[in-house]
Amino acid sequence: MFGGVPRRLVLDNFPAAVAGPDPLSPRLTRGFLEYSQARDFLVDPARVRHPQDKPHVERQMHYVQERFWKGGRFHDLADCREQAERWCLEVAGQRIHGTTRRVPLVVFRDEGQSCLLPLAGAPTTRPCGVR
Repeated sequence: MFGGVPRRLVLDNFPAAVAGPDPLSPRLTRGFLEYSQARDFLVDPARVRHPQDKPHVERQMHYVQERFWKGGRFHDLADCREQAERWCLEVAGQRIHGTTRRVPLVVFRDEGQSCLLPLAGAPTTRPCGVR
């Protein structure tokens, strides 16, 4: 859907990715470390008890819970993924965002997508900031 991976991924210290949330040298789980190395992106765990370090993704969870998950009917995982992608492209990505007053999908396509590292087999993207 996104067509790439970020160059740097700031994580909340969730146990599936961060085995030891040390402030100076956090330890990643073996699986997540191997994944990040295979995809060639930097993992940057946020400092514990420093919410200003975390991305603002958590704020959108309530929107997704209320607008997509609540009352949804899914036959299996593939159906859920298909519905989620369609909902993101046709509903969530097309709305006027409450804070930015911009259309999220347009912002991603204009500003964010070119900053992603390409996935294997995906078309090459431009370097971040290059138009």
